[in-house]
Amino acid sequence: RQFSAAAHALGLKLSVRIAEAFGLPTAPVRRLDEQHGSFTRLNHYPLQDPLAHSDAPPPGPLGISQHTDAGVITVLLQDSVSGLQMQRDGSWIDVTPRPGTLTVNVGDMFQVWSNDRIAAPVHRVLASERAERYSIAYFLNPGEDSVIEPLLAAHNGQQARYEPIHWAEFRGLRALGDYANYGEEVQISHYRGKMLCSDVAAVARRERYCRRISVSPRWVNSIWRRNDMPSSTSSICNPGLMVAGTELSSMPPTLTRCR
Repeated sequence: RQFSAAAHALGLKLSVRIAEAFGLPTAPVRRLDEQHGSFTRLNHYPLQDPLAHSDAPPPGPLGISQHTDAGVITVLLQDSVSGLQMQRDGSWIDVTPRPGTLTVNVGDMFQVWSNDRIAAPVHRVLASERAERYSIAYFLNPGEDSVIEPLLAAHNGQQARYEPIHWAEFRGLRALGDYANYGEEVQISHYRGKMLCSDVAAVARRERYCRRISVSPRWVNSIWRRNDMPSSTSSICNPGLMVAGTELSSMPPTLTRCR
């Protein structure tokens, strides 16, 4: 609890400072102080494969495959065992642990806020070969009902590169790729401009997500407009369609941004 509280305060302070440095409005960032869905995760990378005597495939060279963090900012405390790597200019760079230090990186939502001026770094973790590895990460995330969109574009009148992203939808779809094979894992690139409105695979992912969590999709389908969809998928955008007991015509109009 002490680590989570300290990491939250640090992550929030750094997020505000980064926003100020890039000339972004800080009000949405400061809102994370009370309205957030952050969590702490303990990571253990064992030497021995715990599934060695099962039907699971043999382990590969990675402890965690390459990815970007979904949220706003991540505060990571590593032990003394190396393994974390960051991608830079097509090469993998070791993020060597140093005593008394923390590793901090921005996530996808900060990249969207900045309209691509700040990039969430791609990183991975190598499987440990000489010693068990431990780390503890705090993920500063938006609140469940948060809608993330480019702040810089709204502030300076620039062209927004992303459609509004409902955080709970995005995180839920990303989680499907974390624990099961549902095809291509959702990324913020799926929300860039008109790509969202013409991505048939993205529609299917949202439908699977609705069925999997067995709750009203509310915002899940509210971002689709029937006239923007290919004919093969327009049925799910019918304004009168009932999904999980909720009529899509009652969806928040502020989220119908496909153009």
